[in-house]
Amino acid sequence: MAKYLLTFSFLLLTLVSFAQANKRPTKTKGLIYTREKAANLSFNSSGFSLGYSKGKLKSYKTTPFWQFELGRLKHAKEYKQVPDATGVRNSRPFTFGKENVFFTARLMRGQKRYLTEKAKTKGVAIGWQYMGGISLGLLKPYYLKLQRQIDPGLPQEFALSSEKYSLDNRDVFLDTRAIVGADSFWKGIGETKILPGLHARAGILFDWGAFDETSKSVDAGVMIDVYPKAVPIMIDAKNYPFFLNLYINFQLGKRS
Repeated sequence: MAKYLLTFSFLLLTLVSFAQANKRPTKTKGLIYTREKAANLSFNSSGFSLGYSKGKLKSYKTTPFWQFELGRLKHAKEYKQVPDATGVRNSRPFTFGKENVFFTARLMRGQKRYLTEKAKTKGVAIGWQYMGGISLGLLKPYYLKLQRQIDPGLPQEFALSSEKYSLDNRDVFLDTRAIVGADSFWKGIGETKILPGLHARAGILFDWGAFDETSKSVDAGVMIDVYPKAVPIMIDAKNYPFFLNLYINFQLGKRS
């Protein structure tokens, strides 16, 4: 967590310095645009997300908006490794001890509030934003390709199978010597289960091009996803019912 805090602090200091260096006052008056649509690309300390937002500029300093996004959240213990099994072509790296892949679909209501008036500041408008709403967790079973011995009398003969974790296959699923690699991403997509939850975030906002039809902004802060039970991502590691992360979001859109 310390490295994320250091990275987060460095980003904020860089953005603030850039913003202060680019402020130029102007005499322009009036609210030029009333609506804003944008695509979002976010990175956080547990994953990433892609989203779309739509807002209405009610004043120089206030923009309420809706945002929808799809993302992925990872457990802190997840990491890729190369299979130990030999003699199999096209094997893929896998995550040892993983039970499910976890995605999120979020629908949120939020508001941007600027500390400087966009129509009076040429360059960068600085402010903050917050949002909250529902977070539908999507649990997709994680499939591995495993090799099983066909006959104890024939130690070199194996059969390949694609399997998700269960108590019945625990010994083989957690045996690195039997793991050939990860199966296709799409394997098990029809078995996805929904876990409803809540999401909230707040951060500092930097908006470039106050007079531009194209909107360009960056916001960074803290976000949290909360679910009614621990999210079963890893088999033997401790799973939690929440994900608390630092994030940075890049937004590119259009005003009208």
